[in-house]
Amino acid sequence: MKKSLVTSILFLSSGIVFGSAGMYLVHISFSADNATEGTEVRIENSTSRSSTEGDSQLNGESIEQILINKGSVASLDDPSIHTDAFQRRLAIYTYVAGLSVQELTAELEEISSDSKKFSYRVQDELKAALVERLAIVKPETAVKFAVVQKVPELDWSTQWYAWRYSSGGDEPPNMPIVRSVFSDWALSDLKSAIRGAKSLGSDAKSNALAGILATQTGQSLSTHRQIARELGDEERGVDSYVQAFSTGRIENPKAAWDEVRALQEPNNFHRSEPLLNIASQWLEQDGFSVLDEINQSTLELNIKSNLIYQLLSRAAEDNPDQAFQFALRMPGQGGFNMALNAVVNSWSQSDPQTAFQAVTGIEQSGLREQQQRNVARTWSRNEPRYVLDNLDLFPANLQDAVRRDAIAYFAQESPKEAAELALEQLEGTRVDFVASQIMRAWIEQDIEGAINWVYNGPVSEENQYSWISALTSSMVPSDPRRAFDLAISQEIPEGSSYMGVGTYQPPGLEADVIRQIAFRNLDLAVELLPRVRDGITKAMSYASVGDRYIDEGHSSKALELGLKLPSEHQLRYFEDLAHSWARVDPGGLVESIEQLPTEKLRSKIASNLSNRWYRENFTEEQIDTIKQFLSDSDRQALEDQ
Repeated sequence: MKKSLVTSILFLSSGIVFGSAGMYLVHISFSADNATEGTEVRIENSTSRSSTEGDSQLNGESIEQILINKGSVASLDDPSIHTDAFQRRLAIYTYVAGLSVQELTAELEEISSDSKKFSYRVQDELKAALVERLAIVKPETAVKFAVVQKVPELDWSTQWYAWRYSSGGDEPPNMPIVRSVFSDWALSDLKSAIRGAKSLGSDAKSNALAGILATQTGQSLSTHRQIARELGDEERGVDSYVQAFSTGRIENPKAAWDEVRALQEPNNFHRSEPLLNIASQWLEQDGFSVLDEINQSTLELNIKSNLIYQLLSRAAEDNPDQAFQFALRMPGQGGFNMALNAVVNSWSQSDPQTAFQAVTGIEQSGLREQQQRNVARTWSRNEPRYVLDNLDLFPANLQDAVRRDAIAYFAQESPKEAAELALEQLEGTRVDFVASQIMRAWIEQDIEGAINWVYNGPVSEENQYSWISALTSSMVPSDPRRAFDLAISQEIPEGSSYMGVGTYQPPGLEADVIRQIAFRNLDLAVELLPRVRDGITKAMSYASVGDRYIDEGHSSKALELGLKLPSEHQLRYFEDLAHSWARVDPGGLVESIEQLPTEKLRSKIASNLSNRWYRENFTEEQIDTIKQFLSDSDRQALEDQ
């Protein structure tokens, strides 16, 4: 008995340490004398037995010492086991291992009758362990408790276990203990387990079938089908058989491919999932000709495309040139070749120079430039200094973009040097994106150095707005108040012509800071709002706070806030909020229209909401109410659309 107990707890500890299904390992140890091993027909277990035994032996001495020294194992009413999961499970399994069948049953009946013998935490885990132990020695009784008493779930492994053997259709409620009990029962006496499952209700029977089928890995398709047919769900047997090909080594992947492909059904993920493991080993064995066979197969297009994409992604690590040549022949969707992209990205990681030479040979100009940019971006991320020193490797039409990417990535290594390179080599709008990347990296490393460089370094007055904008925006996550203070102290530049059409007036930098703060800390944004400067800056800042009010369910506060704005900014404010307000609280929005201060404002908002982009948020009755606020001119304009 002592040896059996040591073995049981040995397996339990190994399961906890390695994050595996500890409970199931205990099952195996308890049933070692009675269980029959499944015949491995096609699939070899990928786990090394010798490795497992070695790990167990390493833990065995310490576990045995604990058992020899009885004081090392806590009792079930010891308060310390509530905070030590290992000691709690050790105590529970030590206790359960010593019980007879009669004692197991009596203990289960007692704690299942609202007994307060132990704490709730210990009681729940003890109940589960008792049922699991009983499943080995008296499965018929264990089933009664598993089904009727609703024994709590054990661990995450039972959830995976349930999904893994589900058919993908409408699934019955998950009953992991029922599955576990019938799995143990089937290991010791398959025929009795099937007979026991037949007497259950539909939900429990379905779970029992899943547990039984899980023990049949390595058995034939006909065996899986026969078992499932006896329990009224033959297709579940096919699913279980096919799922066995998802892991492990396969003796004949070509034969396995033909067999599993013939069993495919539309929209059944559990039938198609194993194809990747099969095809990977087939590709490894027979080479790239396998991809042609897969591409010419009758599989559903989305399954086939995804399969080839994943296979090429893996193949690119060892044979990028062949993978590239094959991916180049794959048809793209909407001008985008997902498989080619994956291969090029992988190749760029290991040998960017060769990858760039390869993509430069692509005939189609658009695809060629797209893949050149992909390689250059990866190359810039991994070796930014080298790329900056060798820009002549790239075509003239790509050099500006490559330079911009390389400087941005170089900021991770040396933000100050990257900032100085940006000042020297970039102009206009190109600076804005790079400045943000540089400041984000610099602030993480040295916030005071970043601030000092922007205000006291080589940044010209002309460029300060862009750099301070990048600085304050990047500071919000770590120091929002200081970011706001710096933003509000920066002078707002004068408006300028925008693309030759009208004048663009940039807002004060605090508008962006308030937007970010509102997303993270609405109360702080509201506190800072009165300090925001007038004009477009205030309108944008109020809209950011109002939008967050809407998202958090405070529509009335959003309305009150908008009414505090000067009349010339109210239209923009309510237009900015309309989309999220219509989505979150359409009824409240409709009721709020009549509270807007002017007829013109009410009509403009009603006109926007009557547009087809918003109509789907409202009922027909609400649309009729909205239209009552339309002016004659806005009503006519709407009808003319």
